Amino acid sequence: MMLVSALKNVSARDQWQFLIACALSLTLLIVDEQTQLMTQVRMVLSTLMQPIEQLARLPENWASQGNQVITDKASLRNEVERLRNQLLLLNYEKQQAAQIVKENERLRMLLGVSSHINQGKLIISSVVDHNPSPYKRLVKLNKGMADGVTVGLPVMDAQGMMGQIISTAYQESDLLLITDIDTQIPVMVQRTGARGILQGKGDSDELTLKFLPTTANIREGDLLETSGIDGRYPRGLPVAEVVDVESQAGAIFWKITAQPLAKLNSSREVLIVLDAKKPTENSEEQP
Repeated sequence: MMLVSALKNVSARDQWQFLIACALSLTLLIVDEQTQLMTQVRMVLSTLMQPIEQLARLPENWASQGNQVITDKASLRNEVERLRNQLLLLNYEKQQAAQIVKENERLRMLLGVSSHINQGKLIISSVVDHNPSPYKRLVKLNKGMADGVTVGLPVMDAQGMMGQIISTAYQESDLLLITDIDTQIPVMVQRTGARGILQGKGDSDELTLKFLPTTANIREGDLLETSGIDGRYPRGLPVAEVVDVESQAGAIFWKITAQPLAKLNSSREVLIVLDAKKPTENSEEQP
């Protein structure tokens, strides 16, 4: 009904034009279906429209390419960040591996020294602190009463004697270095067997060898080792090297300066001799 009402409002001329257009359209459809007449026309029109379609798609392509560039940059940035973090991790692991190699080397040296000690049980301890005072040469260790450490035990590093335990706590202890003025160690010259007392100077990293008569055979470069006669230190442990020998007019003892063999200021791991035994009488009689 609405279509009929709409047609009544249209002039007769317009109605005839509409009917003619519909008939022409139907005719073209039938002809095209039977003869493919419009195929060529469509191909020509498609060819003519292709540049226009490409031009119309340019903004979309540009936007897509821009998004791709942004995505690629973000991906590259993330990849660079990942590789940077990986490099940092590898560098850290490399440093850790180098530290482990150095630590293993130090421990092997300590184990080598332990072969010279056949009179006691040994434990390895780490140096955790140095006393900054120049008047008391102390080092703090991370082993204490819980590990069997008691006052008086000797301590050494991979090179030689370091000193003696003077106080202990449950999980730490204090080591008095051989360079402290209160330290006195009975020693003997490795080459000749001559004996004396090695004492620290306190204000330096040097030692003084006392009570060695001028008749004794000693020279620079001689090695000093523990004699064991006091029962505190096992016999034969390396302690120091003689660096200076002087004879004073009218004196009956040499004035001798020695240098500790132990790395007192740089050793990180040390050996604590837990149960050093007193030497036998036979060993004391030996030169």
